[in-house]
Amino acid sequence: MPTGNSSGGAIIRPTRSLSITSKAPNRAEPSSIWRTEGPKTKRVICGTSSPTNPTGPAIATAEAARAAAASSKAQRQLLDAHKQIRKLERQLEEAKQRQAESQTLAKELVQRRAQVRAE
Repeated sequence: MPTGNSSGGAIIRPTRSLSITSKAPNRAEPSSIWRTEGPKTKRVICGTSSPTNPTGPAIATAEAARAAAASSKAQRQLLDAHKQIRKLERQLEEAKQRQAESQTLAKELVQRRAQVRAE
């Protein structure tokens, strides 16, 4: 039952909660969902042990691994060769630019000397 009034007056709250009217049961109520027991035999944890892909003899596996390693090595060598080619191309381009600048400076020098002699 609420205490206080509707005209905005102070609400008086109880100083203490109500006492408990019922106590907890001594044991849990039986559940309506019953678990079924599984088979008593030990189950295989990781599934069957038969592979899906055939496995070959160790020599065939070793040869395949060697071939894969050789292929990887060849790919790395090819990549390194391409990097070296790109580096040399950049160096050549820089040398051509320097040569063009050098030729321009040489022409300017010849022109300036000609002007000085004419004066």
